[in-house]
Amino acid sequence: MHALDEQTDEDILALSLEQPMYFEVLVDRYQAAFLRKSRSILKNEQDALDAVQDTFVKIYTKGESFQ
Repeated sequence: MHALDEQTDEDILALSLEQPMYFEVLVDRYQAAFLRKSRSILKNEQDALDAVQDTFVKIYTKGESFQ
């Protein structure tokens, strides 16, 4: 997976639409930052976790419409 570290987010998202296991690369890249921001807004750990999970689900399910 080392070569994936050099791929753009757009390329990885497109790849993950055919091979879902690659979506994990995007989760690994952004989960910590999303959680930090979500915690600062929501002030509740469980709500922050839920919001981040919902965000990643939406990114994946709407992936074909991203440009």
